[in-house]
Amino acid sequence: MDTLKKVFGLKTILFICHLTIFYNYKLFILFYFSIATYIVYSEINLDKFSLFLIKFIPLNFYLINLSKLFFFDSKSIIFWDMQNFLHYINCNQKEILYTYKFNDFTEKCPETIGYGPLTEFLYFGNDHIWFLTIFFGILFIIINAIFLIKSKKNLIIISAILLSPSFQFLFYSLNSDIFVLLYLIWLIGSKNYKKTNLNIFIISFLALIKTYPLFLLLGYLLLSISKKERFNILKSLLAFLLNLFILINHYFLNTSFLPDPISFTRSFGVLHDFKLMSDFIGFDEGAVLLTILVFFSLIFRKLIVDYFLNNTFILPDDIIDKVIILLPTLYLINFYQNWGYKFVLNSLLIFLIFNFVKKNTQIFLIGVNLLCITYFFIGWGYENSFLNLLFFSLSKTLYYLFLSFIFYLTFNLFKNHNYFNH
Repeated sequence: MDTLKKVFGLKTILFICHLTIFYNYKLFILFYFSIATYIVYSEINLDKFSLFLIKFIPLNFYLINLSKLFFFDSKSIIFWDMQNFLHYINCNQKEILYTYKFNDFTEKCPETIGYGPLTEFLYFGNDHIWFLTIFFGILFIIINAIFLIKSKKNLIIISAILLSPSFQFLFYSLNSDIFVLLYLIWLIGSKNYKKTNLNIFIISFLALIKTYPLFLLLGYLLLSISKKERFNILKSLLAFLLNLFILINHYFLNTSFLPDPISFTRSFGVLHDFKLMSDFIGFDEGAVLLTILVFFSLIFRKLIVDYFLNNTFILPDDIIDKVIILLPTLYLINFYQNWGYKFVLNSLLIFLIFNFVKKNTQIFLIGVNLLCITYFFIGWGYENSFLNLLFFSLSKTLYYLFLSFIFYLTFNLFKNHNYFNH
């Protein structure tokens, strides 16, 4: 009877969660986080209708927000990055003036967009930039919708990822990072990561466009070393060094532009935060922020102690393999300075390990997905207010706890699993 009441009550709460989408994004996300916490702690066996309501939350959210963008904000900047990318590579053949949808900016060919050397040679063979942009946008929507609809487990974390500010940032900008994300989703699915030759080729292609996938090759190198596969060690090492040489020549010898964005709300990374503090905030104000971080850490000290002292990760071998492939790339993006949509790569790690950590850690990881990037909480630029400072401080606390979590996960992997002794 008690379980029946819980399930019936949950349906009502989930329905209310759908309604909060219409009202306020902050309220909606905090409401969803509360529901996720309740479900995880209560270990409720969800019936089909409750699962449907959870699946439909992201679908409903994007349906409503896209409707607002296209029907009520005709000058909104949507899919800008994909338009910019396609405009740039089409300029490899001829000069093109392009008017960006929907803000009606007309731009000449960009001198650079900060991508890898392969973008100097790519060309799609037509001038239909907006048509291709819409095609990639619809394809991205369909793939994610099919993945969500077909998923039968991990729906709480999958929905948290799709609703997260970082995923929204990626979707609304439609940055070409979507190709890296879709590839990685394919890679971590089933046994795709074992297709060494194919993956080395795809990663090399992506690395010469987006640069950071180069570190996936380093992940393959570590995996091959752990398994003592000499031929794969040689292939991974040669591919890594060759691509590294090409990229060094492109960015440093040819002095090409390497993006290093900085923003209070739209970017992240250890180097980013150091520059933000030294160049914009100041170390006096930084001391205030540090005090707030310590305050949050004290509030969540039980959770911190739990996963650092009492948490041993027992992961299946295939999950360990996939984590090892991802780790070098995650360390790169978390220590550099990046636009917030790259945080979605951290979400892939969270998705992989979610079922193998304790309930407290699951709640923490859901919070990391929902709150680490503050773009849609605070807005395009930072306006000084108590609420903004609260969200900003909370996001930084969660971010550095998550970074510590990755360190601990790495240590646990190579120590407790004795992985390099296999």
